[in-house]
This record gives sequence, C-alpha cells and structure tokens, in this order.
Amino acid sequence: MARIEIRDVRDAEWVPKEKGILFNVHSEGSADVPELMEIRLRPNESTVVHSHDEHEIMYVVTGEMCFGSKVLGPGSSVFIPGGAFYTFSAGPEGLQFLNFRPRQDLTYTPLKSASLAEPVPEIPRA
Repeated sequence: MARIEIRDVRDAEWVPKEKGILFNVHSEGSADVPELMEIRLRPNESTVVHSHDEHEIMYVVTGEMCFGSKVLGPGSSVFIPGGAFYTFSAGPEGLQFLNFRPRQDLTYTPLKSASLAEPVPEIPRA
C-alpha cells in the first residue's frame, strides 16, 4: 500500500555539508522515488565546480543564485542535465533553494582541473 510522507519544517534538521552550505533533506529518494533537498548558502558563498549523474532542477526560494553574469531571484529555476559541470554563488543576502532530482543521486564529482576557475556560463534553454 502506498504511504504518504510528511516533512514538517518545524522538524527540519539542517546539516552542514560544505563550508557555508546547509542541507535539509525532504526526501532522500531511491531508484523509483524522487529526491528533494532544501539548501542554504551564506551571503556570497560559492560552490565548487562539480557535476551529478542525475538531472536536477533548482528553484530559488529566497535570496539570489548567481550563474556567471545571470542572477536568479525568488521564483526562478534552473535545469542542469546530469553530467554537466557547474558552479554558482549566493548573492549578498544569501540563498535558499530547493533541489529536485527524479531519483536518489549520491554522486558528487568535483572538477579536478583548474581550467574552470570562473563560474560556468549561462545554460541555454532548449
């Protein structure tokens, strides 16, 4: 029988993963269950250039998400295909966003080359 799972924000556990980045896992996902995380970055904090195997959609809740010269505000989203390397930073007020993947993805591949020291350019829409 199908089971409904509820995550109450009052029970949220914010876990530090990288310097200046906190994660709240809403759904860990599995091979057939979507993954959903809520993530916070401190003001002006950047992620390292990295990729994941699964496609993902990031939805900005508060603050600003900066992809190179493109600044995304609340209500904006970005689709990143699996295997694409990217980085982004939080704006001056910080950033809170939702990260959705179609299934659990435990991959995290940092870029080993120093060739991408600058933020990845804007991702064109299909």
